Amino acid sequence: MNFVIYKASAGSGKTYTLANDYLSLALSTDMDAKYKNILAITFTNKAAYEMKHRVMEYLQNIGKETITEQKYLIILNVIEQKTKSPKETIQKRANKTLNHILHNYSDFNISTIDKFMVRVVKSFNLELKLPFNFEIEMDIDAIKKEALEKLISKTGEDKELTNYLFNYIKDTIEEDNNWKFEDVVLNLYGKSEENEGKTYLNQLNQYSFEEFTQKRQYLREKINAYHKKSNEWLKKINKNFLDLNIDPTNLVQGRGTGGIFLAFSKSILDEKFYKESKISSTSEKIIDLNIKWTKNPSKSG
Repeated sequence: MNFVIYKASAGSGKTYTLANDYLSLALSTDMDAKYKNILAITFTNKAAYEMKHRVMEYLQNIGKETITEQKYLIILNVIEQKTKSPKETIQKRANKTLNHILHNYSDFNISTIDKFMVRVVKSFNLELKLPFNFEIEMDIDAIKKEALEKLISKTGEDKELTNYLFNYIKDTIEEDNNWKFEDVVLNLYGKSEENEGKTYLNQLNQYSFEEFTQKRQYLREKINAYHKKSNEWLKKINKNFLDLNIDPTNLVQGRGTGGIFLAFSKSILDEKFYKESKISSTSEKIIDLNIKWTKNPSKSG
């Protein structure tokens, strides 16, 4: 058996070429139902629909007594060369094949890989002990939850996984975040399906579980050290503001910029500046040392 492989980029005419090959096989004999013996499978429903549409379009137009469009004349010539049959014969076969497809559309086997596999499985449903009219449903959420349950069931057996989950819950409780591991994993799974998420996931796959845990711990230590240092600076800045008796209304943009002052004060009280305090975009611009903070610097002190 000889195989022909076409390698081409998007928009280069693959569907056109494959449709010609399909018709060359379907119209190679006088058998109207020759197409039933041809299997054409695609990856997507869209591709299957486009392929069917092209085949039907070509059959309809090359079967006309008078062909006016150049592209259909070219298709007819290609099929003539491949089948070694006269054009008149090909045209008659095209009309008969089109008519047969219209009356037996379910036998027009251009479908996706998954639909083809379902048909194969249904042919052996008795041997496989499956219901006669079984249906396949793709409940992504149910699959994700089942996979997560299997992962969690390994805790207590898998030492690395158990320690990781314990540390994760401990850290999230300390940070007052959502400690429910299930919710976080399902949320991350959703993000991993996005293009950007897939990129990060591929990068993480380079590391072993032990390496990933070590890197996570290293980053956490860096972040905690940064937060500690930042909080020390916040306390110093807060003290200076209080010593200068600065009122939020004296700041540029009034109470908009005053949000910085209030945020600093709040950070000292509950030490949750990074999560709960909000600074406006205007305030972020004014943090720039090149921009004055007060409406009238001479009156600020």
